[in-house]
Amino acid sequence: MAQFHLSLGVDDLARTVRFYREVLRAVVTHADEGGYVNLDFYGAQITLKERKGLVPALAELHFGANLSLAAFEALAAHVQAAAPASVVAAPHAVDAGTPRERRKMYVRCPAGYLIELKGRA
Repeated sequence: MAQFHLSLGVDDLARTVRFYREVLRAVVTHADEGGYVNLDFYGAQITLKERKGLVPALAELHFGANLSLAAFEALAAHVQAAAPASVVAAPHAVDAGTPRERRKMYVRCPAGYLIELKGRA
C-alpha cells in the first residue's frame, strides 16, 4: 500500500515538531541526525527539515487530514485548548443539511503552513 509523503522546510525544527506532536497529535517515526524528522500524520508521512530563515512562499495553500467526526471533535477541542493562537478558523459546519455536510477548522503551524482538519460522520 502506498503512503502519501509531504516534505516541508521549517525555520525552527524543534518548535515545529513539538507543535505537530503536542497540538496535532502526530507521531515521530524517525529523527535523523542530519536535521530532519519524519512524522506519521494520520496515515501520511510528513518530513520536517530545518531551513533557517525560511518563510513558506505559498502559505495560503494548505494540506490536512480527513477524520471521523468523533476524532475531529476530540482533536479540535485539544487544538483549541493547547494552542489557541494557532487557530485560523474555528470549527464550523460546511454544507450543513446536505450529504456533503462536514465540520472543519484551519490551524497554522509555527513554520507558517496552513493545515485543514475535517470531520465527517
